[in-house]
Parts: sequence; C-alpha cells; structure tokens
Amino acid sequence: MKLNSLLAISLMSISVAFPALANTQSEVIATLQQKTSVPVEFPGSLPNTEGENIYFNWSADSSSYNVNFDYTQDCGGATACNIGSFSAIKGAQIQSKSDYSGNDEYQYIKLNNGYNAVFINTCGASCTTLVEWKVNGAVYSVYLKNGTKEEILKIANSVYN
Repeated sequence: MKLNSLLAISLMSISVAFPALANTQSEVIATLQQKTSVPVEFPGSLPNTEGENIYFNWSADSSSYNVNFDYTQDCGGATACNIGSFSAIKGAQIQSKSDYSGNDEYQYIKLNNGYNAVFINTCGASCTTLVEWKVNGAVYSVYLKNGTKEEILKIANSVYN
C-alpha cells in the first residue's frame, strides 16, 4: 500500500479541542490559508467519537496541508491515537489502483457535488478508508482509520456543503 506522502509532513503543529467546532474550524482554516497556496477546504462533518474530544494537529507548506483528527493533543497522527485526516497537495495525482494489492477495495465514485473521486479500503496493521479527488490542480483526500464507506463518504461529501 502506498500512503499519501503528505501524511509524513511535520512542519508545524497546533492542536485545538473539538467541542467548539465552529471556532476551531475557523481558526485552523485561517491559519492554513496563511501558510499554503492550496485552496483550503475543510469537512463540515467529522468522525463520530462517542463524546471524546478531537484535536486538530496540522502541518502546512506552500503547496500542501494536512489536518490530523486525533484523540490526544500531542498525537501528531500516530496510529495509536489518530482517527483520520484531511489533506491537500498541489500538483499531486490521485493514487492509482496499481498502488494497492488485489485484496484492497478500489472504486471510482462521484461525490455529491459531482466531483469524480476514488474510494479505497485497505488493511495492514489497521484498516483504512480513503477518498481522494482532484480540484483545480490539487488532490484532496480524507482518511479514516477503521472507518466504513458510509462514514468516509459523509466526511468527504461535507467538504463542499
């Protein structure tokens, strides 16, 4: 399995707790807009964590950004405490089916807004669902650890609502 190279970016990190979602979304978006030239989009729906806090740990540079959804403030996307992430990379390509094994699910889909996308479900140390789509020269992706297709599509479709 080829993981999106953006998940490895660790340039700058900030964490904010989930309960004040409207404020934290605005803060994260405003900060990302200052750090990157990629148009900043953000999901309006996040994973259901059954009342636990979600912390946004982000990184950005001029051509990309990544926002991890974590259970702990200092997680930084580590497998044990990460829920998922949302990212964008200018100039990237959507991962191809050949990047995955025959056991992985790779499906072409359309998001509610009409954008063509791919849904990927793969398992290694943990299972991962991923949706990727390309808009204006940037690949946007949402990743969810141990997520279902229904959950990941809800998050991906909430980006443009």
